[in-house]
Amino acid sequence: MEKKDDFSKYLTLGHKVPNKEKIYFGFGVLANTIIAGVVSLYLLDYYINIIKIRYELFILANIIYLVWNTFNDVIFGYYADRTKHKLGRRMPYIRYGAPFFALAFIFFWFPFPGSAPGDLNNGQSIKFLQLVIAYLFFDTMLTLVILSFVALPPEMTESTEERTMISLYRTIFTLIGGLTILLVPTIMSLGLDVFRIFIIIMGFFCMCAYFVVSYGVKERRKLYEIDDVQQEKSNIIKDITRTFKNKAFISFIIYNFCVIYITTMIINFTPFLTNIFGLEGSSATIILVAVYSGFLITIPIFVYLGKRIESRIQIILTSLICLIGIFSLFLIDMIFDIIELYWLILFLDGVLMGLGIFYYPYMSDCIDCDELNTNGRRREAMHFGLNALCTKPAENFPAIFGALILLITGYVQGGSVSEQPVSAILGLKLMVAIIPMILAIVLIISQFVNPLKGEFLKEMKINVIELHKIKENK
Repeated sequence: MEKKDDFSKYLTLGHKVPNKEKIYFGFGVLANTIIAGVVSLYLLDYYINIIKIRYELFILANIIYLVWNTFNDVIFGYYADRTKHKLGRRMPYIRYGAPFFALAFIFFWFPFPGSAPGDLNNGQSIKFLQLVIAYLFFDTMLTLVILSFVALPPEMTESTEERTMISLYRTIFTLIGGLTILLVPTIMSLGLDVFRIFIIIMGFFCMCAYFVVSYGVKERRKLYEIDDVQQEKSNIIKDITRTFKNKAFISFIIYNFCVIYITTMIINFTPFLTNIFGLEGSSATIILVAVYSGFLITIPIFVYLGKRIESRIQIILTSLICLIGIFSLFLIDMIFDIIELYWLILFLDGVLMGLGIFYYPYMSDCIDCDELNTNGRRREAMHFGLNALCTKPAENFPAIFGALILLITGYVQGGSVSEQPVSAILGLKLMVAIIPMILAIVLIISQFVNPLKGEFLKEMKINVIELHKIKENK
């Protein structure tokens, strides 16, 4: 009993964040969810089935996007940690970048003149050009705004309990944003003009949400004032090298890659997954309900266990349960052809997505480790930038590999359920079963190299809190 109390005690130590500040932060999460969710859910379907860009051009555009998407985060992360502005290190990018981010989001959905939407034989070069420009513009603004935004929680508190609560608020606002995303298939069915009006409204709303964050969340500036001296002795190569020496960070990026890949893949291909059940694309909302049911059920469990069981243990057990469950259900379908089992597989995919609640506590602990090993430097943006270098491909690979699967299996662009060959249905089944199983195995492996456990975690918590007390009392 004493050990349990001791364990709970050191997980609750640290700065307390007011609930109103968590709510202000939640508005940013809401904006992130709406923008990223709409793009993830419908961009692929929009360009392949409605605009009808050729597969090979869509894949090429995503490869270009992947390269830009991967490397710009590291460069921005390095310079963001060195930003000196009256608003702080993060807020200038959030406040002043918000209008341009909203504009970049809107730009995707309004075709260039001469692009011949819906025609596979004409306007392909213009479609390709717009998609590439839109991707580069969007990702640049996403990097400036969201990378600055996600760098806030590690600084807001040292407490695992508080960081988990911030993650809970993140989840709540993600679900609110998810309700908006659930409307997308229905709104799309009302016609492109209605959908585009919806896009403009959402863009304006998200811009306002980022303004709320920039005025409501306060940076703890004294935690990084020492950096002015330390930065003179460093450069981008040294910073990258030091970050990758952090074993906790290595385990984190493996974990994060897996969770992001599963989440992005399911959302990207939701309109396509209706074909597994013989439903039309307008029934995509049902797919999302099945997935988010698994997500919703696990979140309260993770929060409840947060002060009782180390997160690494929760990740291992959850991944193992999902691995066994998905494998069993997939095997039964292959033998007996029971399509209904895929509702349960989608549910388990949602459970794996729920592991994303550990994102902020996990990454924050990695940054705390780094601070203790770099003479007190806070390098949140560099960590999130390097995380993007490794995990941003997880946002692009599903579209690239998924499009390849559709191409190889003979998926008919814009075709009805009855027009899809059996091979295309099998390809979709592999996406929701085999790939999540592989990623569940990788998730388990990632936690065996994670040093954030037992006495090491306890000692790190105590030391970083003491360091922050010294900084803020100067």
